[in-house]
Amino acid sequence: MKHRMRQISFIIAAGLMVVLMTRQPATAAEAGEPEGGTKENSAQPSAQELARQLNNPVSNIWSLTFQYNHSLLKGDPADGTEEQDLLNFQPALPLHMTENWNLIVRPVFPFIFKHPVLTPRIDPNTDEIYADFEDESGFGDISLIALLSPAKLNSRFLWGIGPTFIFPTASKDELGQEQWQAGPSAVGLWMGKDWILGVFPQQWWSFAGNSDRKSTNFTNIQYFIWRMLPGEWQIGMSPNITMNWKAEKDDNRFTVPVGLGVGKLVKLGKLPVKIQLQGQFSVIHPDDYGQRWNFQLQVTPVIPNLIPGVWFK
Repeated sequence: MKHRMRQISFIIAAGLMVVLMTRQPATAAEAGEPEGGTKENSAQPSAQELARQLNNPVSNIWSLTFQYNHSLLKGDPADGTEEQDLLNFQPALPLHMTENWNLIVRPVFPFIFKHPVLTPRIDPNTDEIYADFEDESGFGDISLIALLSPAKLNSRFLWGIGPTFIFPTASKDELGQEQWQAGPSAVGLWMGKDWILGVFPQQWWSFAGNSDRKSTNFTNIQYFIWRMLPGEWQIGMSPNITMNWKAEKDDNRFTVPVGLGVGKLVKLGKLPVKIQLQGQFSVIHPDDYGQRWNFQLQVTPVIPNLIPGVWFK
């Protein structure tokens, strides 16, 4: 019953988002479109430019992203499909370190409502041990990205580079890896007037943690392809390719999704909010157990810059 209620809640929320997306577009003061994604501009950006910049991981716009994921997971020994419900809270906090460089801080706080965990059980009739799934919920491992990016660029190609971390903050052992992890991250994107193309790789290796848990070697590569449309609409996709290099079998290492999504910038009162719906299917996925389908609802309010000015002049 709870599972069905979660599905109904997701459908209702998605329906409400579609209604909001059909409202009048957000209005803003007219301004010239900047050439670079992190270029300072004293004028208020236009609504269309704001919609474009919210696809830019190294933008100088402060925002709060709430990303709800409903994933369909399948694999042995389950005969049917298991499901996962996850809410990621992802603030984007650009800091103007110098006149020439920005530091974009992007933490991710995962709230897990349902996560199936493979659990050994004993058959009361035969006393045989078998494996089945048991749902767990709680808080997951926090990740943090810090990207150093040029503050002023005259080209349409934008980039950033910096470290990425995963901290063992999960409220239950089953919801995290119990490992301190770190590695490099980078982003490169081309921001045309109508098309936005980019790639955002991250790599983590464990360097400390629970010695009873496996060490980690994990890669996440987000790629995004968006076509900007009139009225602050956009269509495209932004899936995450994952590679678990510590998987015991090669067939369980890779997850490669493709998808299709639609987004729009609206205005709730005076607050600009980007709303995005996306569906993804993994054309390559682990044979034993992994993600097949993902349905994603993302809401991103734009907030004022809470730390204005340059830190080091």
